[in-house]
Parts: sequence; structure tokens; C-alpha cells
Amino acid sequence: MKTTIALFLLLQSFFYFGQNTQISGTITAEKTNQKLASAKISVFNAADNSFQQSTTSDASGQYKIEVKGSEFYIKVNAEGYKTLQSKNLKNSNGNQTQNFTLKEEVSEIAEV
Repeated sequence: MKTTIALFLLLQSFFYFGQNTQISGTITAEKTNQKLASAKISVFNAADNSFQQSTTSDASGQYKIEVKGSEFYIKVNAEGYKTLQSKNLKNSNGNQTQNFTLKEEVSEIAEV
């Protein structure tokens, strides 16, 4: 009985860790439609909000990142723009495209 349970748990962990999805896409500024270089793309586990990994967009605003686990979400931030968080996404064991459009962060200066 103990052997059966141990085998079941081992197989379940292989299934969980074996799910890989490559996410790629483009980060764009909303107002100008300009591709944003050096935006930070971070992946989090949706079950416990734990950080998985991050990458940055290249000079043409493109990124690629590999994701593990069954459900995750992505946060994207760039200097001068509001941080954007995706909805929860499911791992498809393949490639997914997720493009993000960031809104400019407006800061007001108080008059003295």
C-alpha cells in the first residue's frame, strides 16, 4: 500500500513538473504603439502567488519565457508605465502568444 501511494505521488510530480509552455509576445505602449524595450516580464504560480522567473523584452519589444506548472499569471512593468497583470492562464504544454499593451503612468506635480 505504501509503495502504491509513493508511486502515485512520484508520477503526479512528473506530470506537474513536466508541463512546460513557452510564452512569447510583444510589449507595446498604448498611446504611441511603440514597442517597449527592457520591459520586465515576471511569471507567478497562480495557486500560491509564488514567483517563478522573469525576463526582459528585447529592443523590438519581444520576449520569450518558459513556464512550468498548470496555472500561472504574468506581470509586466516598464519605467514610466503602469504595471499590468494578466488573468490566470492555463499551461497548454506548447507555445502561447501573450501580447501586452501598457498604459503610461501619469504623475502630477503639486503646486507649491
